[in-house]
Amino acid sequence: MTNKPATSRVEKRRIEFSEKIADAAYDLFIRDGVSNTSIASIVKHADIAHQTFFNHFPTKNHLLLHISVRIGEMAHVIFTETDSQKISPPKKIEYCFSKIAFEMTQLHPNIKELVTHVLIGTPDKTNEIKVMQAQRLNQAIYSILSEAKKQKLLVSGFSIDTLAEIVRGIFVATIITWASEEDYPLVEKMKQAIKFINHSVFVNNK
Repeated sequence: MTNKPATSRVEKRRIEFSEKIADAAYDLFIRDGVSNTSIASIVKHADIAHQTFFNHFPTKNHLLLHISVRIGEMAHVIFTETDSQKISPPKKIEYCFSKIAFEMTQLHPNIKELVTHVLIGTPDKTNEIKVMQAQRLNQAIYSILSEAKKQKLLVSGFSIDTLAEIVRGIFVATIITWASEEDYPLVEKMKQAIKFINHSVFVNNK
């Protein structure tokens, strides 16, 4: 019994330090960009010992993956909240995609590098979080399309898995293009993506 509170305190302190490092890194990523931010500058900004950083994150890419969860969580929350609303499946997809696109445009331009890490991953093999984010997004879309199938709103000849992957691919491709190009009209392009989905994935939704 006496060991549990101690373990809890240690874990709490570990999380606090991890978030302190992540907060400092996020500030620098926004100010200077991901590529221009070194581990040394993160350590200095966080006011921690150099070894403390490596106690929590083996590499800078591990830290990037940790921060990417915050960005991916925004999309997950929007999908989760929308899925419980009493609107048609096509409207759910439309609302989620439009909302996420708008929220992205409200972020600092330097966030684009982080978005790229969320959707594409990092150069090394620490892509577990990227895979997890893709799975969560796919599951959210799958849930909406499953409801559409029950309502006979899906095109025939394709499994829900396939259609979910297609819808996710369109969404991710649109976001990636925005993240890699200057002055890309994300909101307008996402509206076009939604229109394409409405005409190719759903029926009676022209």
